[in-house]
Amino acid sequence: MKKINKLTPQSAITLIELVIALALLSLVATLAFPMYHDAILKVRRTEAKTALYNVMQQQERFYTQKNSYAEFNSVNDQASFKKWSGESKSTSHYELSAQACHGKTLKECVQLTATPIDFNDPICGDLVLDSANNKSYSKGTSPNSACW
Repeated sequence: MKKINKLTPQSAITLIELVIALALLSLVATLAFPMYHDAILKVRRTEAKTALYNVMQQQERFYTQKNSYAEFNSVNDQASFKKWSGESKSTSHYELSAQACHGKTLKECVQLTATPIDFNDPICGDLVLDSANNKSYSKGTSPNSACW
């Protein structure tokens, strides 16, 4: 005698279930991406601030030896100062430079600037630190704790 198989409902995913799952996934992605982007910007700013503080320490040592700060950027050949926030240009997100503070000479004040290389920081822009420990940024004048 032959057994007759009873028909059972299939346990497959329906189109409605698939659409609901994709809608939920897109909602989660829409909410998560801005938070991820903000976290990346914070990490990059921290890298720049650390590099600025390290270079300012180098500048202070230079000042005690030469009685003047040194001006540099990524183009000139002042090899004793770090010109990137990372180990090299390819691993860095900021380019570092130093110039005299506005209206002063290098014997009086130096201003260090960290400029984003391959991205746009819409909140802070360039980060600036001077030898009097004044901190600023190029994208506005109001205090912003996200930048410093």
